Amino acid sequence: MQAHFYPKPYQVDIFSRNSSFLHTESPVWDEAGQRLLFVDIASRMLLEVDRRRHCTVQEHGVDITSVNLTMSGGYILGGDESIRLLGGARLPIPLRTRGRSRLNDARVDAAGRLWLTSMDREEVNPTGVLICLYPNAEQETKFCELIVGNGLGWNRDGTLMYITDSKSGKIYCYDFNIRLAELANRRIFADVPRSTGLPDGLAVDSEDCVWSAHFGGRRITRYLPTGKIDFYIELPVNSPTSICFGGPHFSTLFITSSTLGTQDSTELDGSVLSIDTEFFGSKTNRFDDSKFLICGND
Repeated sequence: MQAHFYPKPYQVDIFSRNSSFLHTESPVWDEAGQRLLFVDIASRMLLEVDRRRHCTVQEHGVDITSVNLTMSGGYILGGDESIRLLGGARLPIPLRTRGRSRLNDARVDAAGRLWLTSMDREEVNPTGVLICLYPNAEQETKFCELIVGNGLGWNRDGTLMYITDSKSGKIYCYDFNIRLAELANRRIFADVPRSTGLPDGLAVDSEDCVWSAHFGGRRITRYLPTGKIDFYIELPVNSPTSICFGGPHFSTLFITSSTLGTQDSTELDGSVLSIDTEFFGSKTNRFDDSKFLICGND
């Protein structure tokens, strides 16, 4: 399928650049504080960049694979095999992964539940799972057979859920029942050629188009709701890892990136990029931690 650049040239800006960044991931926009949160998986750091682009670093002695916001104003962090809340109850809570897999990406749905994908550490076997963490701390494994479970998101009315398996090069689409947290009718939404990199994190805009980062492919792609490529944008980094919409009007794309897994590195690899667009995302969903806060975990 022939892809094309958007007729209007986009200005790619360096939102946050630091020589110590190795593998930035999981960007999430906090509209209340007008700041971007993300993690550096390789360095075990939680980072935030404010509107003046001042970067604050929190170093952790444990693995961090994702960050999401909570309704109480704190964060929920994914680790290798557990989640923790900051600014609320004292955790961690272990999650049920399979075999030699670890947790990877995570996003919150409109009902305040946290969904997490996992991946085989060797990126060979389909031991990755999709886990739903409910506000009452119950967890449910929805399905298995992901090699590298990655980016996930929903359309505007919550009737479709998108899940990426990076190693297979596929973005899957499911019918989603947001009231019951149930998925059905899996089909391939996009099958990404290896020549354009591996599909990684994703975001869905207000037109129900899916934006996907191509790890090792130096680009992000916008897919129409039909799965057809609308356009792609080349980037000055080898391996973009994930995407989110943010900014005052949720029209700015923030793109994290990695220095890992490339032989032809650039000085910007690992940076966080931003692109002002005429497209819009939705307000960030927050995990409902109200029941966690009264659990009295020690």
